[in-house]
Amino acid sequence: MKNIKRNLTLLIKYPESAYPLLTNVVRSLSTKIDYSRKDGESFNPKSISIVITKSCNLRCKMCHYAHSEIEDIKINPADIGTRMIKPENIERIVNDWRGPKPYITLTGGEPTLHPDLPKIIRIIKKKKIPCLMVSNGALLEEKAEEIIDAGLDILICSIDGDRDTHDRIRGVNGTFDKSIAAMKKISKLKKKKKKKFPLIFLNFSISNENFAYLDKIVQIANDIGIDGINFQHLWMQTDDMNEDHNRMCGGLDLEMKNKIKLETDSSKVSPEQLYEALQRVRNKHSFINIFPDLSLKQIETYYKNPEKFIFTDPSLCAWHFAYIQPDGKVTQCKELEMGDLNNATFQEIWNNAMYKNFRKKIKKLGRFPICARCCLYFRKM
Repeated sequence: MKNIKRNLTLLIKYPESAYPLLTNVVRSLSTKIDYSRKDGESFNPKSISIVITKSCNLRCKMCHYAHSEIEDIKINPADIGTRMIKPENIERIVNDWRGPKPYITLTGGEPTLHPDLPKIIRIIKKKKIPCLMVSNGALLEEKAEEIIDAGLDILICSIDGDRDTHDRIRGVNGTFDKSIAAMKKISKLKKKKKKKFPLIFLNFSISNENFAYLDKIVQIANDIGIDGINFQHLWMQTDDMNEDHNRMCGGLDLEMKNKIKLETDSSKVSPEQLYEALQRVRNKHSFINIFPDLSLKQIETYYKNPEKFIFTDPSLCAWHFAYIQPDGKVTQCKELEMGDLNNATFQEIWNNAMYKNFRKKIKKLGRFPICARCCLYFRKM
């Protein structure tokens, strides 16, 4: 019900968003039909996240990629200029697409490091596919006019507290000021060009470093004129979670080899203080999304016992979402390769033998231990 109310709020404010929102809702509801199939086949995903670069200019304390032990997954400032997706791979995806369109999220690494970012956005928008981008904002100001003119629909920019807190979490001084300046510039240019898009959403990743700053974030968003705020609980992957996963998936070629040591400590989050803060701010802006939206008891479990599931729902990620890596590999669960866009179309890969077998396995198991604190598990609509 909360997701439906949130979507309706966006629809009333921006009627132009009707098609992607309705398509998203219909696809979420139709998944039950696909999930019931015994052959593992699925209709089109509702969302594709394209990692257009593994390069990043920051080293954030809560970033799973920055703290991965696997070189191919790990990102850091030394990677700048390497591991970029070819625009022609994205062109193949959108040109070969058949049926209802997904929404495509450009992510990374840091997408603004890709030299062909405006071109990539134009390729997607030429086919009238909804296009979102997630950015840390540090290099966004110089790209502001280009991404507006290219037709980006939604910009999600990260702010994690006041100036000192944000810069400490992001690992580079001056990041806060650069991100704020970029959002202000985009807002100003939209008015000058008489454009409604991109909508600007501020993303706040909750951790022990910043959970006391929620009120300040709402104030910042209101001062700039941000379209929406997303308060996002921290995604975690513990050693116990990995070990449980590998015991369950032994012999299924689904073992997790990736270990992550974040520079945050979820056990230091005060559930009571966090819950009170979330209740206090939820009506202080026209569009606030708390993801996932949890009760006090659920928040206590979430942070104090990260291996324990909050809900009993099965995992539907392999029916809803897909990741595309800079080298053209289509993946699930960060490192599980399902196919290669250099050898096949996306829709051929989406229902190939690897994907069908993966869906059968996860359906049989219900969900994996690593799903317990993964964003895609909680994303229903």
